[in-house]
Amino acid sequence: MLIINYYMGWMIAIFVTAYMIIFGIAKALPVQTGSYGKVFFRWLKASLLSGVLSAWLLIPTFFSLLTSKTNYSKNEFRVRFEYNPLDMLGKFINGSFDFKQLPSGTANIFVASVVIILFLYYYFSPTINWRFKIANFGLTAFFVLSMCFQPLDLFWHGMQLPVWYPYRFSFIFSFWMILTAFETFKDISAHNIRWRNFIASMTIILIGMLYIGLKMKKFEYLRAGNYVWGWIYLLLSIGLIIFYGLYRQHKLLSAALAVLMVGEMSLNFVNSLNNISYLNNTDYTKFAGITRSLTDKINQNDKSFYRTGQTFSRTKNDALTANFNGGSIFSSTLESATSNFAGNIGQPNGDAYILYSNGTMFTDSLLSMKYWLNERPVTVKTNQKTMPQFLSTLTSKPDLSKYELLSQTKQTNTYRNPYALPLGFVSPKQPLKTTAVPNSPIAYQNQLAKQLDPKIGDLFKPAAYTDVSYHNIYPVLDLNNAVLRKKNMMEQSYITMKVPIEKNTSYYMTMGPNISNTQLSVLVNGNSLVQFRPAKKTVVANIATGGTANDTITVKLYANANDVWLQNVKFYKLNDQKIARFSQDLKQSPYKISNWNNHQFTGTVHVKAAKQSLTTTIPYSKLARKN
Repeated sequence: MLIINYYMGWMIAIFVTAYMIIFGIAKALPVQTGSYGKVFFRWLKASLLSGVLSAWLLIPTFFSLLTSKTNYSKNEFRVRFEYNPLDMLGKFINGSFDFKQLPSGTANIFVASVVIILFLYYYFSPTINWRFKIANFGLTAFFVLSMCFQPLDLFWHGMQLPVWYPYRFSFIFSFWMILTAFETFKDISAHNIRWRNFIASMTIILIGMLYIGLKMKKFEYLRAGNYVWGWIYLLLSIGLIIFYGLYRQHKLLSAALAVLMVGEMSLNFVNSLNNISYLNNTDYTKFAGITRSLTDKINQNDKSFYRTGQTFSRTKNDALTANFNGGSIFSSTLESATSNFAGNIGQPNGDAYILYSNGTMFTDSLLSMKYWLNERPVTVKTNQKTMPQFLSTLTSKPDLSKYELLSQTKQTNTYRNPYALPLGFVSPKQPLKTTAVPNSPIAYQNQLAKQLDPKIGDLFKPAAYTDVSYHNIYPVLDLNNAVLRKKNMMEQSYITMKVPIEKNTSYYMTMGPNISNTQLSVLVNGNSLVQFRPAKKTVVANIATGGTANDTITVKLYANANDVWLQNVKFYKLNDQKIARFSQDLKQSPYKISNWNNHQFTGTVHVKAAKQSLTTTIPYSKLARKN
């Protein structure tokens, strides 16, 4: 298991260790007492051997985690309970799960009612050895405490709390309950049910069900219908177990118990999936079909290595869905250096994700964004019904008009970027060394461009805006970092300005991370500027691109709150000729890839002068090797 899945292997190792220690102390291991020393020695030897045999994978994984999740995980060690342990009881009702439980919530420990009944009766059965009961209760208490006590929760997850879906070790507790219930079932088969003890255990279960009913409003994930079904399955399970205790030799009762458990587990499966069905099957399959057909067509015509960008998105892992090399990702093992770089160049990023939604012509070129997929507005109507729109707009990107339109469908456009650089290229003299510029992705991009091509100078220059007018807003001296304050809180409030657009020039606006869509809306020539929020750092938005003649656009900033901070709001421009020259200079000595897979690239590069460097846009890792 350590090789197949180190995460689950770690959790199973904790379980086995806790079992050996607790059952060993209680002298409840299923061996002769005098053999305990030998058993512990064999267990330690087997554990060490497992670690050694899997070290070839575990050691690199450990160092990889040091450069990824451990750098940004918020794992403050606090001696506290994360919630009331009694709140776990709600998860024993079928369908006790919803979308809110994914990022946070209580542990998912659902098992069938038959298992719950037998599990609890284990502690009341007079025919089960008291040492086994003490050991079993000790391990159960350790599990329960782990699922609500923060230090133990942190320990189970390798001192790194997970990104979404908390208490991932809860499957072991469910296994433990099933295993204990099976021991009880064997005990009943051999010694019958002691009815007084059975009634005592049933009383506790019924009290628990009543507690869940009283707390229904608190358990938002729990529906009344599912609670009723919980009672139905519980009463049926109690009845069948009673009949089994009376007629143990009847094989039909064993089959009935199995059918009842399968039915309840199936109902839980269906209800749980329905509760998190924020996306239906049709939306997913349609999106996947559209994007896969587009990328397959590109791959058929271009066998080289390149990246593909999107102006629409379903998730941050669309590249996995459609099998292409993209610029976005969501992964709890994302290396922090990669995420930080994306944030420094103005892309929305976070602790476990990058969303390449705000590329400039420079970053599109640098990062080999050779192809772009763009959604088209769906306006066709059939039988008075508008066709469904499966492609959610992610970002506004006027720069696409500078790229070559390769193909069109009813729903999409595919563009080719003529300025896209290869994955690697020869750059001047020293290796690339840049320092992130706080709150200024444009300055950082200028810095990158000048180091790669010293002759190019500054790619981006400040852009002017004129004719600023205020509607229900107190005037400000400068837009950058100004605070927009409404005069009348009940009236619509906005600023209008003109931005002169030079021909063959792209225009961008930066916005700080504290600007949300609920606070500020941006309209360009009456059209909403679509942008992803939130972001960890300042982002770059493409607001316009000049054609063959000079033009002027109207930009409106709508204040949706009483006070809106225009954090890092600045305008910049980039001339097409400069990006063309930059691309041409760095394409002179490309890294020609002859073969690649998920682990390595193989290729050649022609270095024409001394003291030159091979620069690649492969995400940096200390574990990567260069031959």
